[in-house]
Parts: sequence; C-alpha cells; structure tokens
Amino acid sequence: MKLFVKLLKTYLLAVLCIAVATALRIWPLNVLGDRFIWSSFYPAVVLSALYGGLYPGLFATFVSCLIAYTGWHYFSDHSFSADNAGVVGMLVFVVNGVLISAIAQALKKSRETNARASRQLEEKIAQLNALSDHLPDSFTYQSTAGSGPEPEMVHISNGVGKFIKGAGEEIVRNQELLHRLIWHEDRDYFIRERDKAKKNISEFQVDVRFNRPDGTFGWATIHSKPRQREDGIYVWDGLFTDITQRVNLERELTRQQLRSQQLITEMAIQEHEEEKNQVSYELHEQINQLLAAAKMNLDYIRSRKIPHDDILADCILNLKNAIEKINLLFESIDAPTFDMVGLGMRIESLADEILRPYFPLVSVELVRHELDQLPEKIKLLLYRIVKNRLNFIRDHVEPCAVEIAIAVSDSQLQMSLNYTGPTFEKDPDKWSMDLRKIRSRVEFYGGTLRISSGGDGTCQTQISLPLGMTELPSDPIAAAFFPR
Repeated sequence: MKLFVKLLKTYLLAVLCIAVATALRIWPLNVLGDRFIWSSFYPAVVLSALYGGLYPGLFATFVSCLIAYTGWHYFSDHSFSADNAGVVGMLVFVVNGVLISAIAQALKKSRETNARASRQLEEKIAQLNALSDHLPDSFTYQSTAGSGPEPEMVHISNGVGKFIKGAGEEIVRNQELLHRLIWHEDRDYFIRERDKAKKNISEFQVDVRFNRPDGTFGWATIHSKPRQREDGIYVWDGLFTDITQRVNLERELTRQQLRSQQLITEMAIQEHEEEKNQVSYELHEQINQLLAAAKMNLDYIRSRKIPHDDILADCILNLKNAIEKINLLFESIDAPTFDMVGLGMRIESLADEILRPYFPLVSVELVRHELDQLPEKIKLLLYRIVKNRLNFIRDHVEPCAVEIAIAVSDSQLQMSLNYTGPTFEKDPDKWSMDLRKIRSRVEFYGGTLRISSGGDGTCQTQISLPLGMTELPSDPIAAAFFPR
C-alpha cells in the first residue's frame, strides 16, 4: 500500500509539472511563437525524473510529446508537419528525456545506496556504542594526535562512568579528569610507553594503577594501537579495563604458593630433625648400650682369670644385636632402589617382614611388570605409603586379615589396603603427622587419599593417582616427606 501511494504521488507530480509547463506555454510564453516549444517541457521532465526516477521521467517525456503534438496549433502559427523542425525537435527532446531519466535513476539509486549505507553505519555505530558503554569494568576511547605532544580525546564510551563521575561527553570536554585517572606514580611510565608506540606505530599494552573514588587505587590494563591517517594525524583506538580482581587473585595465589612452599620446607626440616633424633636415640640408647655391655664383659674377662664361655656368648649376642640394629637403621634411612628388585617384590617383602610374623592372613594382589613401568618417584611413593600403613597396623591393630591391592591402568593408579580392626584416623583433621605427610605428597602429584571404616569393622585406605600428573619437576626434599 505504501509503495502504491508513493508511485501515485510520483506520477501525479509528473502530471502537475507537465500541466504547469503547458499552461505557461499557452500564456505568457505564447509570445515566443514556435520558438523553444520543447524547451518549455524540459523542467517538467527533469523534476519528474529527479523525484521519481527513470519511469516517471519517461512518462513525463511521453506525455509532453503527446501534448506538444496535439496542441501544436496553440503554440505555433503553422502545423507540426509543415516543416521538419517540429519532428527534429521532438526526436531531440525524446533523446534528452531518456538521458535525463537514466541519469536521474542512477542518481536516485546512488542516493538510496548512500542512505542505506548511512543507516547501516549509524546502526553499527549505535551497536558499538551500546556495547562499549556496557563493557564490564571497561571503557573504550579514541584520541587523535598531530604534531603536538599530547593527544586530543575525541570519544569516550559512557563506561568511563564506572571510574570517573560523569558521562563520556563530559570527560571529552574536560580531559584533565581522564589524565588524573591514572595513578600519579604511573603517569610517566604510561606516557613513555605511549610515545614509544607512536614512534614505532606499534601496539602497546601497559598495566597501571588508577585512582578509585574512595581514594584507594586499583589496577588497569590500557591496550591500544596507533594508526596514521593520510593527513598525518595519529588515531588511537584504545580499551581501558579494570584488572584489580585478577591482580588480587594472582597475588593471593602467589601467597598460597609461597605458603605451600613454606609448609613443605617446614615439614622437610621437621622430618629431618625427627630422623636425626631417631638415629641419635638408636645409636645412644640401643646400639651404644649393647656395645658398652660387650666391652664391659670383655674387660671383665681380661682382668680376671675365670671361665669365660658364658660371658663371651653374651658378648657375641650383644654384638649380633648391635649389628642387626645398625642394619635396620641403615635400611630405614637409605632410600630403596628398584633396579635389581622390582617394586612388586619389595612390597611383598615388606608384607613378609612386617606383618606375616604376627598376621598370618596377609593377601597381596598386584601385577609386578605393571608396577615396574611406573616412574621411580611413584614407586618410592607407593613403597613409603605401604611401609607406613603396615607399621601402623602392626603397632595398633590386633592380628587380622590384611589385603593389599594395586591396579594400574593407562591413566590411573588405584591402591587399597584393607584390614579388620579399629582405626584412629577417621577424621582428616586429627591425622597423625606421618599420614599428613603422605597426603601432602599424594596431593602434590594430583591424587587423593581417603581412609574409611565400614560397619563390619573393616578399615580401608584408598589412594587414587592420575599417572599423567607424575612427570613433575624434581623435588629435592621429596624423600624427607615420609616416615622411614
């Protein structure tokens, strides 16, 4: 309907223009006689073509020719066919009318294209402005710089209101507000980096502090890249983003990492001191007493001429016990190797040495060749864990059935150690120091440690370890994490 109304208006305008031209030709232009008859209708064709385009222009040309031909006797003293001037004039008028209509149509399409492009551009600008005005914790800006030292701000999105009181247009009019947004200690650094990027026509990104309305400062990233126009003016399209939360999280993460390293170091030192105390106790209270007793007996034999077979037997027994304790002490300090004897065999040997003399029902389920494929650090980890738990069972649990199972897949290692009896370590907050060290080391490799107790009195220690997390940087204090 709208198109029909528009076409009707276009053709009515053409008819009106032709009617005006005809009326003017009848009077007062009738004094010109047969001169400039066709020229009188050119304005009607031009106006119709400019307003309506090709077809209204052709329509005006046709109607003008029809009126001039049928009303020739009103405009001239002789008939249309009396000479060739009328025919030639009509042909020239038609050709010019077609050309005028075609040119007007091209101009009309150009205007429509420009108008459509202008609307699309305005819509895009409006969309960009809406997006930039609602960026979370950010605002966009554009500045230009010529030969002067300082750039001139030409646009700032309204998102600047999150940082400075006022809208973007107000900040553009008073650019000193934006200049003062950057923390005074970082302004020289920002200007230096900006000028360097301008000189090299390169992208730049700086992290600076900015003033908050409450008087404190936050952290922001300013990212921009200059471009030079044909007139030599530099244009900066930039983004100002508040990164205070990210910086605070990074700092907190750094603090936690430092704290974790501190705890690891403290645990290593504590373990080292415990080891030294244990070695000192074994040497002084156990081995030294055995050797001292043997020495006293030998001195007694040397000073008195009496039968000494019983005393020598006692000395030999003391020396044998001292040698055994030294061997046990050495084994507890020395880290085992798995080159000659694999991890599976060592775990079975641990079960034989620690439990089987007291716990006759001990079951060990594992696949030796799968365990031998594990990294050395994981082998040592499993060895220490099994030894710790077996010692705990021997010292705190009455004889019962004990099951040890280790399963290895492509990406996961599962270990479970079950026994029937009481557990004193249900609550992780009350775990012993040894168990805390084990958990720390398991978590260091990305695994989990869980101790649970069933209704039938079964206690279960479960460890899950992702094998993809085992290739970590070497840890010089790793061996100090575990009871030996």
